[in-house]
Amino acid sequence: MNRDDYLFVLSERNEVLSMLRNISDEDIISRMSLESRLEGLNKTIKNNIPQVHPQAKATITFKGDSVLGTHGIAANFSSKIVGAFNDAVSLIASSFQNKVSSRNDNMLMITGTAKGSFGFTLEEFHSDPPLDFDEETFMSKAMAKTLSILQMSVNADDDGLADAIADLDTKTLDKIRRFMKILFENRTVFTLKHGNESLIFSDINQINLAIEKLSKENIKEELKVISVKFSGVLPHKRQCEFVIIDDEIVSVAKISSNIKHPDVINNHLGQEVKASFLCTQVGNGKIKYSLREIPDW
Repeated sequence: MNRDDYLFVLSERNEVLSMLRNISDEDIISRMSLESRLEGLNKTIKNNIPQVHPQAKATITFKGDSVLGTHGIAANFSSKIVGAFNDAVSLIASSFQNKVSSRNDNMLMITGTAKGSFGFTLEEFHSDPPLDFDEETFMSKAMAKTLSILQMSVNADDDGLADAIADLDTKTLDKIRRFMKILFENRTVFTLKHGNESLIFSDINQINLAIEKLSKENIKEELKVISVKFSGVLPHKRQCEFVIIDDEIVSVAKISSNIKHPDVINNHLGQEVKASFLCTQVGNGKIKYSLREIPDW
């Protein structure tokens, strides 16, 4: 049961309770029917009690000049690198939200050390975690996206990297670059694990390759106003399809988290309009699009 289903059942139960309060004592059959329905709803709610969502968690370990095997890690390096990782993940988490985050939002905390060679267990810093239906927290999504971006950069997958960063601004990309730069300057590699996914940088040359792929010279971002016709919207996936005027190719764009009601586009399918897109291209790869605001029809 997802969040919408659960809230629907709660709403229906409240409606049944209201009807029971207003039904006359003489209407025995209707009362029995409502009481039977209420019993079923209560059973559904009891069997689907939302649990506290587990905090987003990752393990990051380091190997290099700043690390003494499994014994320890240089304090000045560890504070810089964990801080840089926190900053990158925090800003990526903000990209999933349709509000401006404060400094205290989307923070990580160190909950333990990790061996292999030496590193830390990091968890989402959140005193009041959301309920666990079927969704991830923003920080969990951000950790997964961070891992994906770094994986695409070391794999030299230009299209995959462009798709992963298409909805991220320059400030966020700069935080990812800073994280990798600190590693390179300290001749240190790392392993990152989140959920069932893991990423291993075993050679300093891989760090250098990722830095080159993530460089401002290799990533071209430009905000453009383009004449298009929208052909479809998937609000829950936050994606839309469109055709650039005088071009028959159907393109797919991500929808910025700043857009609260993307489904309104479905009311204007096939209509020509000027729309604002963030256009991202990595190397010589394909251009990826992110719709930044609802057009004015």
